[in-house]
Amino acid sequence: MPIKLAKPANTKLVIKNMDASVEALVSGVTDKYKLFIVVESIADVYKLCKETGMIDKITLGGVKSREGTRQISKAVFTTPKEEELLKELITDGVTVEIRQVPSDSVIYAKDVL
Repeated sequence: MPIKLAKPANTKLVIKNMDASVEALVSGVTDKYKLFIVVESIADVYKLCKETGMIDKITLGGVKSREGTRQISKAVFTTPKEEELLKELITDGVTVEIRQVPSDSVIYAKDVL
């Protein structure tokens, strides 16, 4: 519900599970749209990137502190495994930036991992 309230008036909201999202992206049905994809975890964005080959930029807006994480920005906490996934995406040519809102200064994950 909060996402429905936060989206701009002239945009369409579609909520899918991970497998359906990958299927939709790969099938081409989303090709005519500009997409803003929100996922639950770094593992999810990794899966979308690897299985579709279509994502070239990721913005980490907030990742909660959990046991075993370290803080890499004011609102992003990562585990060693998540850092490995992000480093692999960066090596693959994906730009990974960190900022909570568009007006924040960009921090590139490659500079803090």
